[in-house]
Amino acid sequence: MALLEVEKLTVSLPSAAGWVRPVDQVSFELNRGEVTCIVGESGCGKSTTALALIRLLDDRANISGSMRFDGQEILGLSEAQMCAIRGNRMSMVFQEPMTALNPVKTIGAQVMGPLLLHTGMNSAQAHMEAERLLARVGIDQAARRMSAYPHQLSGGQRQRVVIAMALACKPDLIIADEPTTALDTTVQRQILDLLLSLVDESSIALLLITHNLAIVSEIADKVLVMYGGQVVEAGPAEKVLSCPRHPYTRGLMNALPRPDAPEGLRLIPIAGTVPNLSHMPIGCAFADRCDMAIDACRSGRPPMRVIESGHAVACIRA
Repeated sequence: MALLEVEKLTVSLPSAAGWVRPVDQVSFELNRGEVTCIVGESGCGKSTTALALIRLLDDRANISGSMRFDGQEILGLSEAQMCAIRGNRMSMVFQEPMTALNPVKTIGAQVMGPLLLHTGMNSAQAHMEAERLLARVGIDQAARRMSAYPHQLSGGQRQRVVIAMALACKPDLIIADEPTTALDTTVQRQILDLLLSLVDESSIALLLITHNLAIVSEIADKVLVMYGGQVVEAGPAEKVLSCPRHPYTRGLMNALPRPDAPEGLRLIPIAGTVPNLSHMPIGCAFADRCDMAIDACRSGRPPMRVIESGHAVACIRA
């Protein structure tokens, strides 16, 4: 049984133009010990999907569909019931650690927080475990850093602290939303290696949200490509990246710099922009940017269909 099973997840949010759907009937599964990456341009619904999974969306959000975590339906859980799971068995690493951390609390207090809330440890035990966690994620002089505040650490150190908080209760699932975007290349590599080591050591399921296909090609077991709030292609990373079937996925790949590309070869950008959520087309959301589109593409939403084992695509031209 999959650790997380998501079926037809739909998120509706109120806007000046009425209700919009940043996530529209998204379905996928996450397994223990696997890295699943969600990719796509900004505005395609990646982060909203992540926040829906961990139930951190605005109270005005209307969420429908099904989300089963370790066999338990979590969509209908109360906030108190969800709090027993969030930060305990399911945790999140946010994109910008400076906004994820409380600026007026010490690093030690923030890492100790989940331990005191979920594990039953006393203050002394939580303090000792927090030091161990900081050392595990590569924070030098962990004991001294316990009394530091977020502004006294570098961006890379702050991200490590956020990861330490996410690991505190030994979760089954970590959702990481663009965890390396604000970091330099060397620190990016270190953070990714740290996350991968955690997956290998503890069989954690890692859901990584990113727009960086170079990272995806290195670490992903499975890939979900999102566009216009919908999953348009999904499957094993090797198949999706080596033989993309959706025109949008091919467009993303064509815009990716390649070290083996001939000198002088120009990247091919995808023309146009992502659709406005308040004016979504009736048919394929990508049709207006697609050079393969025909009239049938605009008349109805293409269903996801399996091309080969584990590889599915929502395109009538695939």
